[in-house]
Amino acid sequence: MTRTWLSIARSVYGVAVLAFGTRLSSEAEGREADWELRAFVTALGLRHLAQALLMQRLSQRRALKVGAGIDAVHSLSMATVFASVSRRWRWAAVADAFAAGGWATLQIRALRSLSMFSG
Repeated sequence: MTRTWLSIARSVYGVAVLAFGTRLSSEAEGREADWELRAFVTALGLRHLAQALLMQRLSQRRALKVGAGIDAVHSLSMATVFASVSRRWRWAAVADAFAAGGWATLQIRALRSLSMFSG
């Protein structure tokens, strides 16, 4: 059940990123969206949709472990991007690192709850 709710939430988040991400990012950046921004936002939204689909295909415990791992690695990779890219992309890297860290935390907490109840 937890896996299903997290997959639904991630799907909604992915669709929201695809629908509104470019506009919100463009406004935060203070300039018109270019192909790089559109590609970044599209890749991010599709990543979340793909991960939501993957989570539904795995057992609940495995889905939570794999999902938390993917999001933790993604969060760390965004910290690396923050340190190595131009100022233009730093805000996006920080925002994405926090979002991925939040997803990882949700999945770890769900996994701990599952472990508590399953004995």
